[in-house]
Amino acid sequence: MEKLIFIVDDDIVQNEVHSFLLKKVDPEAKVLTFSSSKAAFEAIDNGQAPDLIFLDLHIPGEEEESFLLEHKSRKCSSDIYLMSSVAYLDKPDLPVSFPAVKDFITKPLLDYKLRSVIGQYA
Repeated sequence: MEKLIFIVDDDIVQNEVHSFLLKKVDPEAKVLTFSSSKAAFEAIDNGQAPDLIFLDLHIPGEEEESFLLEHKSRKCSSDIYLMSSVAYLDKPDLPVSFPAVKDFITKPLLDYKLRSVIGQYA
């Protein structure tokens, strides 16, 4: 069954690289990239319900938790993996406050990190 994966990150180049790696790890996955939370939720509003979301925590002009709050209020069922180039999660309570958050991954996403995540959805 084809998985729909969203990457929400303001870095367009990293989006392309991460998308390429995800398709390499899971060739059957459909990967959509967005440079803002608004664009991702527009896709959701248009019927694109992702199974999995890779979310950059630090998108300029957006509050760190705004995507998570919106995701929770809409009762979306997708799992979320938080991403950041910072090597630690500066708000360790996020996974407790937002059960959809499954883990935190440092960027760049590498194939072994993605294999570990995608392997949970096989």
